[in-house]
Amino acid sequence: MTPKRWPRMYPLLVDSDETLDVIGGSAGMIVVLQVLNSISGNASLLGAALLCGERLLLRQSPQRVGVGWKTKVESSQPLTGFSHGAAGIAWSLLKLASWSGDNRFGGAAAAAIAMNEAPSCRHPITGRTIASGQQEILPLHNANLPGATARLASRWLESIVCNISTISRLVKRSG
Repeated sequence: MTPKRWPRMYPLLVDSDETLDVIGGSAGMIVVLQVLNSISGNASLLGAALLCGERLLLRQSPQRVGVGWKTKVESSQPLTGFSHGAAGIAWSLLKLASWSGDNRFGGAAAAAIAMNEAPSCRHPITGRTIASGQQEILPLHNANLPGATARLASRWLESIVCNISTISRLVKRSG
């Protein structure tokens, strides 16, 4: 698929997204599109990001506190945390709300943060109850530590920014 065909393919790809998270789904694509927009100023990128945001709004599910998303990661309930869970999706939705000016995305982000920080919840993978102030670490997978999450997000963003100039050159060359 050539980059010229990407805008026409966005709706098809987004409508079939079941991953949803920042690692491989619509939430991650919002961030990539925003960074590409900051380099290229291509207005169609916001349109594509809005499609991703609409997909996330459509797929959110009310929880006891806030909202969550059932992603492709096997679990009995929506995940918390950054990589596959509510924290990462909230971060992405906040970025989209700021970029687009659409408060629906900010509202969904606030509800996701509420779910992610609920006083007591059952860990979706281990099934153990996590009380307020406790953290359960799953090595290399969705660690729910605010400081670690921020550090990992920062490193992840740095790696994306390092590759953006290469991506930008490829997009400009192809059309």
